[in-house]
Amino acid sequence: MKEWKVPGVAIAVVQDGKVIHAKATAIATSKTDFPSPPRRFFPSARSPNRSRLSPSPFSRTKEEWNRDKPVRSYLPEFQMNDPVASEQATPRDLFSHRTGLPRHDLVWYSSDFSREDLVGRLRELKPNKGFRSAYQYNNLPIMTMGYVEGKLTGLG
Repeated sequence: MKEWKVPGVAIAVVQDGKVIHAKATAIATSKTDFPSPPRRFFPSARSPNRSRLSPSPFSRTKEEWNRDKPVRSYLPEFQMNDPVASEQATPRDLFSHRTGLPRHDLVWYSSDFSREDLVGRLRELKPNKGFRSAYQYNNLPIMTMGYVEGKLTGLG
């Protein structure tokens, strides 16, 4: 936290689909000493196996979703800047970071936008690679799949 100059950090280590370690910590860094908002987005990192997509890291839905079915079949309003990606993007594409989008972290980092707002903003973000042409880490597609999971379970 000191090296990155951040007031808090949360970590979860998942192995074989189970959380084996989870911890969060924060320090008071401002004169007002106010806590982080409860729905705060934090940057995340993960070590994906790029050769295949493992089962959903999220809880199971009432109806198991197909990783190769278009995201629009679960979330009709899903739209990206690229019309082909809008129509064809699947959960596998979003989890595999192959949407064509670069990071675009400034869209969400330290923002108060809801997940619904962020999903809606995907249509404004320009890709810098072709759809399914390259791996590019991006938190927004992963957040989008969390949003989809919440819609499907009724918990989001």
